[in-house]
Amino acid sequence: MADVMKKGEFNDWERIFIAEENGDFMGFCALAKPQGLIEEYSPYLKWLFVGENYRGNRLSQKLIEAAIEYAKEIGFKQIFLSTWHVGLYEKYGFEKICDKEMREGYFEGIYEKKI
Repeated sequence: MADVMKKGEFNDWERIFIAEENGDFMGFCALAKPQGLIEEYSPYLKWLFVGENYRGNRLSQKLIEAAIEYAKEIGFKQIFLSTWHVGLYEKYGFEKICDKEMREGYFEGIYEKKI
């Protein structure tokens, strides 16, 4: 089964989480400070990606769980993300709190998960 580990640092507490197995890159996500129109939603889960060959094996869940565990360790009480997908992140315990215009005419839902 895939290992998920913290890698790298952006700024302060920001981190990248990578899923790999036997040296094969499988997916990643980041926990970071949001910028621009969504600055108040921090920490922000972003760039969640799982390679096509590895989808259907709960890697998204493992990456999200690793980011949540880290956020808890450093004292956060919730995490946020934005998406246009409906029904995807709810299964991981996220609740939609609002819609936000990310750029002119383009809206995404802002989701929160209490941790």
